[in-house]
Amino acid sequence: MATENYALLIGVEDYSILDRSEGRAAGASNVAGAAEDARVWLRQCRAWGYEASHIRLCTSPLSNGSHMGIDGAGVRTSDASRASLESGLNWLSNALSRNPMSSGLITFSGHGEQGRGIVLCPADTSSTEQNLLYLPEIRNLIGGGPTVGSVTIVLDCCREGAVVKQRNAIRPRLRRWGRRFGMGMARGPGDARVIAACEPNSTAVSSTFGGQTMGAFTWALTSVLGQWQTIEKDNVTRLDASYGEVLHRTRMLLQALSFDQIPVLQGAPAIDGLPFLEPTGQRVRGRTVSEPTCRRRRRQLDPSELDFRTYLLRYTDPSGVASPCGYHCCHLHRWNR
Repeated sequence: MATENYALLIGVEDYSILDRSEGRAAGASNVAGAAEDARVWLRQCRAWGYEASHIRLCTSPLSNGSHMGIDGAGVRTSDASRASLESGLNWLSNALSRNPMSSGLITFSGHGEQGRGIVLCPADTSSTEQNLLYLPEIRNLIGGGPTVGSVTIVLDCCREGAVVKQRNAIRPRLRRWGRRFGMGMARGPGDARVIAACEPNSTAVSSTFGGQTMGAFTWALTSVLGQWQTIEKDNVTRLDASYGEVLHRTRMLLQALSFDQIPVLQGAPAIDGLPFLEPTGQRVRGRTVSEPTCRRRRRQLDPSELDFRTYLLRYTDPSGVASPCGYHCCHLHRWNR
């Protein structure tokens, strides 16, 4: 039976529309690795057991089969325009509203803007404020009540400075929207959980990991998440790691490599102790552990392992130089499968 986990994964790498609108060379505003971030999340969701039909992938440039591999089979893809993101949010809202115990995940990698809150820039962002996507709009499109409260939003974007020029009046509109909707991050029990790559007035960066360019925050966060096991309860997959532990470990990874960005978490009270991806409708909070629980398989022959046979081979050194005991020994182990 398919689990009630749904994901909308967004990666905006190509901002050529913005470049054209401001007279810049094509590619000047691109976000290196943003599309790959979305595909990394696709692989993570599939590893957690998400059904392909429960995932929407919105990237610019558009992802195809050669980008996604076997994990992308059956996943619906689209560009990352404002219209596509709205369509994806409506799809997610409809999916979550059918079952109050379902869990939603939204990831966004691309350009971000910090007014009194967070603004996201779809692929068709131009030099005017048209097509920007405000965090309150995401909440409104998802819906209220337990639906939005069971959604985790992961933002790998900057929160500093305007992407478009000041003369285009983005700041005044930010202030208007802030007064109208309240543009902070998560505010209370019925709001989404938001994990952002950096603090307000700070930047997020891309780098190279394993030969692939992606967001440093995306790399660190997914690396951490992969070290804890998933638990399925009431047909919903969640981790046995808490939001607080995941945030702490992600910060440690970034700090270890001298990345100058500090991820932040906001949400309902006591979210730090909540299992990652657990829906709000869960009456009894799931168990979490502070140490990684994912199985770690050894990569060497180890006589202390169980269920093996030992073979002792003896041979004379062909150089004629005898070992202290007159022969050399080699132990081979064969594990049962």
